[in-house]
Amino acid sequence: MTAFAQYGFRKTSMEDIARAVGLSRQSIYKKFGSKDACYAWALRAYTEALYQHVFALLDQAENAPMAVVETALISVVGDSVELAESRHGSELLEDALAVASAQPENWPSLYAQKLGAFILRHDLAATPERAQDLAHILITATRGALVVASSREAFARDIRRILRGVFGDP
Repeated sequence: MTAFAQYGFRKTSMEDIARAVGLSRQSIYKKFGSKDACYAWALRAYTEALYQHVFALLDQAENAPMAVVETALISVVGDSVELAESRHGSELLEDALAVASAQPENWPSLYAQKLGAFILRHDLAATPERAQDLAHILITATRGALVVASSREAFARDIRRILRGVFGDP
Protein backbone atom coordinates (compact mmCIF):
# COMPACT_ATOMS: atom_id res chain seq x y z
CA MET A 1 0.00 0.00 0.00
CA THR A 2 2.85 2.41 0.77
CA ALA A 3 4.34 2.09 -2.72
CA PHE A 4 0.94 2.64 -4.33
CA ALA A 5 0.27 5.59 -2.00
CA GLN A 6 3.60 7.16 -2.90
CA TYR A 7 3.49 6.76 -6.68
CA GLY A 8 -0.15 6.04 -7.50
CA PHE A 9 -1.28 2.86 -9.19
CA ARG A 10 -0.22 3.81 -12.73
CA LYS A 11 3.29 4.94 -11.81
CA THR A 12 4.08 2.22 -9.27
CA SER A 13 6.38 -0.38 -10.78
CA MET A 14 6.80 -3.98 -9.75
CA GLU A 15 10.31 -2.95 -8.66
CA ASP A 16 8.77 -0.33 -6.32
CA ILE A 17 6.49 -2.98 -4.83
CA ALA A 18 9.33 -5.47 -4.44
CA ARG A 19 11.50 -2.88 -2.72
CA ALA A 20 8.64 -1.90 -0.36
CA VAL A 21 8.13 -5.49 0.81
CA GLY A 22 11.75 -6.60 0.69
CA LEU A 23 11.36 -9.22 -2.04
CA SER A 24 12.61 -9.57 -5.58
CA ARG A 25 10.56 -8.37 -8.52
CA GLN A 26 10.47 -11.96 -9.78
CA SER A 27 8.97 -13.11 -6.47
CA ILE A 28 6.20 -10.54 -6.80
CA TYR A 29 5.48 -11.63 -10.39
CA LYS A 30 5.53 -15.29 -9.36
CA LYS A 31 3.08 -14.65 -6.50
CA PHE A 32 0.67 -12.28 -8.28
CA GLY A 33 1.36 -12.44 -12.01
CA SER A 34 0.68 -8.75 -12.57
CA LYS A 35 0.63 -5.35 -10.92
CA ASP A 36 -3.17 -5.31 -11.21
CA ALA A 37 -3.46 -8.57 -9.27
CA CYS A 38 -0.99 -7.33 -6.66
CA TYR A 39 -2.96 -4.09 -6.26
CA ALA A 40 -6.25 -5.95 -5.94
CA TRP A 41 -4.72 -8.25 -3.30
CA ALA A 42 -3.25 -5.32 -1.34
CA LEU A 43 -6.58 -3.47 -1.31
CA ARG A 44 -8.51 -6.56 -0.24
CA ALA A 45 -5.98 -7.49 2.47
CA TYR A 46 -5.99 -3.91 3.79
CA THR A 47 -9.77 -3.58 3.91
CA GLU A 48 -10.36 -7.09 5.22
CA ALA A 49 -7.97 -6.58 8.14
CA LEU A 50 -9.53 -3.21 8.91
CA TYR A 51 -13.15 -4.39 8.88
CA GLN A 52 -12.46 -7.66 10.69
CA HIS A 53 -10.77 -5.69 13.48
CA VAL A 54 -13.72 -3.31 13.79
CA PHE A 55 -16.27 -6.14 13.66
CA ALA A 56 -14.43 -7.86 16.50
CA LEU A 57 -14.49 -4.63 18.52
CA LEU A 58 -18.24 -4.24 18.05
CA ASP A 59 -18.87 -7.87 18.98
CA GLN A 60 -17.11 -7.49 22.33
CA ALA A 61 -18.95 -6.39 25.44
CA GLU A 62 -16.11 -6.00 27.94
CA ASN A 63 -15.52 -2.24 27.75
CA ALA A 64 -17.83 0.71 28.26
CA PRO A 65 -20.07 1.12 25.19
CA MET A 66 -18.92 4.66 24.38
CA ALA A 67 -15.29 3.58 24.61
CA VAL A 68 -16.00 0.75 22.16
CA VAL A 69 -17.76 3.10 19.72
CA GLU A 70 -14.88 5.57 19.97
CA THR A 71 -12.30 2.85 19.41
CA ALA A 72 -14.25 1.41 16.48
CA LEU A 73 -14.61 4.79 14.75
CA ILE A 74 -10.97 5.64 15.28
CA SER A 75 -9.87 2.18 14.14
CA VAL A 76 -11.90 2.01 10.96
CA VAL A 77 -10.59 5.32 9.62
CA GLY A 78 -7.87 6.56 11.96
CA ASP A 79 -5.34 4.11 10.61
CA SER A 80 -6.00 5.61 7.18
CA VAL A 81 -5.08 9.19 8.13
CA GLU A 82 -1.43 8.76 7.20
CA LEU A 83 -2.41 7.01 4.00
CA ALA A 84 -4.90 9.76 3.13
CA GLU A 85 -2.20 12.39 3.60
CA SER A 86 0.06 10.69 1.05
CA ARG A 87 0.19 11.94 -2.51
CA HIS A 88 -2.12 9.27 -3.92
CA GLY A 89 -3.82 8.21 -0.69
CA SER A 90 -7.28 9.44 -1.57
CA GLU A 91 -7.18 7.35 -4.76
CA LEU A 92 -6.15 4.29 -2.75
CA LEU A 93 -8.83 4.83 -0.12
CA GLU A 94 -11.48 5.27 -2.80
CA ASP A 95 -10.35 2.03 -4.45
CA ALA A 96 -10.25 0.28 -1.06
CA LEU A 97 -13.83 1.37 -0.31
CA ALA A 98 -14.91 0.05 -3.72
CA VAL A 99 -13.23 -3.30 -2.98
CA ALA A 100 -14.86 -3.47 0.46
CA SER A 101 -18.28 -2.66 -1.00
CA ALA A 102 -17.85 -5.31 -3.71
CA GLN A 103 -17.37 -8.13 -1.18
CA PRO A 104 -20.31 -10.52 -0.87
CA GLU A 105 -20.94 -9.19 2.64
CA ASN A 106 -20.52 -5.53 1.54
CA TRP A 107 -18.25 -4.67 4.46
CA PRO A 108 -19.17 -0.95 4.71
CA SER A 109 -22.88 -1.83 4.84
CA LEU A 110 -22.22 -4.60 7.36
CA TYR A 111 -20.18 -2.15 9.45
CA ALA A 112 -23.10 0.30 9.53
CA GLN A 113 -25.48 -2.51 10.53
CA LYS A 114 -23.15 -3.80 13.26
CA LEU A 115 -22.53 -0.29 14.60
CA GLY A 116 -26.27 0.37 14.71
CA ALA A 117 -26.91 -2.96 16.44
CA PHE A 118 -24.20 -2.18 19.00
CA ILE A 119 -25.70 1.26 19.67
CA LEU A 120 -29.15 -0.30 20.18
CA ARG A 121 -27.88 -3.23 22.27
CA HIS A 122 -26.18 -0.81 24.68
CA ASP A 123 -29.20 1.50 24.98
CA LEU A 124 -27.54 4.41 23.20
CA ALA A 125 -30.68 4.69 21.04
CA ALA A 126 -34.32 3.96 21.81
CA THR A 127 -35.31 2.29 18.53
CA PRO A 128 -33.61 0.26 15.80
CA GLU A 129 -34.29 3.06 13.32
CA ARG A 130 -32.67 5.65 15.57
CA ALA A 131 -29.67 3.36 16.14
CA GLN A 132 -29.17 2.97 12.38
CA ASP A 133 -29.56 6.73 11.90
CA LEU A 134 -26.90 7.36 14.55
CA ALA A 135 -24.60 4.80 12.93
CA HIS A 136 -25.03 6.57 9.59
CA ILE A 137 -24.33 9.97 11.14
CA LEU A 138 -21.22 8.67 12.91
CA ILE A 139 -19.84 6.95 9.81
CA THR A 140 -20.46 10.00 7.64
CA ALA A 141 -18.92 12.35 10.22
CA THR A 142 -15.93 10.01 10.55
CA ARG A 143 -15.28 10.23 6.82
CA GLY A 144 -15.48 14.01 7.03
CA ALA A 145 -13.04 14.04 9.93
CA LEU A 146 -10.60 12.04 7.81
CA VAL A 147 -10.63 14.71 5.13
CA VAL A 148 -9.57 17.47 7.53
CA ALA A 149 -7.32 15.47 9.88
CA SER A 150 -3.64 16.32 9.84
CA SER A 151 -2.68 13.41 12.11
CA ARG A 152 -4.14 10.37 13.80
CA GLU A 153 -4.22 12.32 17.08
CA ALA A 154 -6.17 15.19 15.49
CA PHE A 155 -8.54 12.65 13.97
CA ALA A 156 -9.09 11.01 17.38
CA ARG A 157 -9.85 14.42 18.95
CA ASP A 158 -12.39 15.09 16.20
CA ILE A 159 -14.03 11.70 16.78
CA ARG A 160 -14.38 12.44 20.51
CA ARG A 161 -15.93 15.80 19.64
CA ILE A 162 -18.36 14.13 17.21
CA LEU A 163 -19.36 11.60 19.87
CA ARG A 164 -20.02 14.37 22.40
CA GLY A 165 -22.13 16.17 19.79
CA VAL A 166 -24.16 13.07 18.97
CA PHE A 167 -24.52 11.49 22.44
CA GLY A 168 -23.80 14.41 24.78
CA ASP A 169 -21.19 14.57 27.50
CA PRO A 170 -20.73 11.38 29.52
